[in-house]
Amino acid sequence: MSMFLIRAFATQVSCQSLAELGGVLHRDFVGQSVTVQFDRPSGLRHVAFVDVNESGLVSSYGAPLPAELAPLAATKRTYVG
Repeated sequence: MSMFLIRAFATQVSCQSLAELGGVLHRDFVGQSVTVQFDRPSGLRHVAFVDVNESGLVSSYGAPLPAELAPLAATKRTYVG
């Protein structure tokens, strides 16, 4: 499995890094609610439910944003892609 997997309805997109994940969210999922699936260091699979705002940054709903995704919400970023 890739490092991160974005799921939105019938769409699934794999990303190998946090930077790639941020770029794909910004480019393809602005204004949408999606799930981001990833494996934690313990080996447990985690699913985060996030909203992608107009800047491509994420916010969590239903639970706090996992530490693994916090850099995507911490600062305003510009992605090229």
